[in-house]
Amino acid sequence: MSLGCVHEFELVKEKNWYIVRSSVIHEDFIDYINEQVSIENNLFFDGVPSINPSFKKGPYSESIPSEKGFNLYSETIFNRHSVQELKEMFSQWKGVALALPADLYYYDLESMDEKTRNSLTEEELKWSTDYYFDKKEIIKSINICLNIVDKLKDPQYILYHKGI
Repeated sequence: MSLGCVHEFELVKEKNWYIVRSSVIHEDFIDYINEQVSIENNLFFDGVPSINPSFKKGPYSESIPSEKGFNLYSETIFNRHSVQELKEMFSQWKGVALALPADLYYYDLESMDEKTRNSLTEEELKWSTDYYFDKKEIIKSINICLNIVDKLKDPQYILYHKGI
């Protein structure tokens, strides 16, 4: 189980807005990425050429991106001009996921110091263990995203991101 909202990543055939493939990554994992990757190396917020559909109307597949990064709270469009940076970002995320110390990572508990963990009531401990990352599920979602990015080389496709 994971707290919070999700980011949706959809491979869309732009001509008819057909969703070919999609993946979901929880905001909690993206927050974890932000804790693990230094800001100058984190591509999520300002490293990937992007199109903000609030400012530019489609078609998007041949547009030159004028923005950088993902819109956290709304939509973002990526096309073939974003492939290299998207691959780097999702590969970086996969590396962070592979480095998780266990198959289930209880992020609430891991963020506490030992004294705080030891002082939890039984109810608080139960609540804290309800929220975790499933390493295998995260890697599966990231691999789908990497597959989606490979398809972006074909100009008929775009990556449509829906933020939280």
